[in-house]
Amino acid sequence: MGIFNWFSKPKTFEKCDDAIWMSRKAKWMGIVTEIADQSAAGNRVLLVAHFPDTTAQACEILQRMNVAFVEEKQRWDSGDISRFTQHKDRLPFVIPAESLPDTPGRQQPHLVDEREPAFSVLVLERHLLSSEDERVARFAESLPGRSRLQFFQSLEDPLMQVFAGDSVRKTLERLGVSQDERIENPMLSRWVQAAQQKAQKQALGNAKAESAESWMASNMPP
Repeated sequence: MGIFNWFSKPKTFEKCDDAIWMSRKAKWMGIVTEIADQSAAGNRVLLVAHFPDTTAQACEILQRMNVAFVEEKQRWDSGDISRFTQHKDRLPFVIPAESLPDTPGRQQPHLVDEREPAFSVLVLERHLLSSEDERVARFAESLPGRSRLQFFQSLEDPLMQVFAGDSVRKTLERLGVSQDERIENPMLSRWVQAAQQKAQKQALGNAKAESAESWMASNMPP
C-alpha cells in the first residue's frame, strides 16, 4: 500500500449491531472481554452508562477484574474530550451519558490515516428512549479520527423484558444459543429498536432515575 493510500478514504464511523446476551452476568463478562480486545488493538475505549446504577456496577466489576480505568463525573466539554483522546495510558474512561456534550454529529468527512487507533464507544445498556441513544451516537460520530459505536444488551435488561424479551428469547433458544454466547445480528438490532419505539410511544416523560427499572416506574404508565 502506497503512502497516498493511507489518506485516500474519508473518516469512517461504524455503528455496529447490538451485542446481546441471554443474561446480565454474561453481558458484563462480554463487556470486560470487549474492553480487553479494543485496548489490545490500541483503540481508546469510552464506556457510556445511561443510569448511575450502571455506572456504579461497571466500576465495581472493572475493579474486581483488575482493569484500570478512569471514572468521569463532571459534564464534558471540548477540553475533556481532548484529555480523553490524548490520555497517555489509554485507559478506558467511564462516563454517564448525560455528561456527554450534545453534538450535531459529523458535519463533513475527514481524511485520516487508517493505521491510527480508533475511538471505541461502548454503551453499557440501551436507554428505553431511542432519542437518548441517538444523542450518544451523534457524539461518537463527532469524535476526531475513526470511531465505532456499539450497544450492549441482555434479555434480562428492562427494555427487553417488557417489550421484546419473550419473542427474542424463544428465537434464540430455538437456535440453540447458550446463556453466555454473544449474538450480533441485524435482525436482533431491529427488534431492539422496535422495542424502544414501543417504549417511546408509551413514555409519560423522561424524569431522571437511578436505574432502568426505576426509570420505568417513574416514566411509564402503570
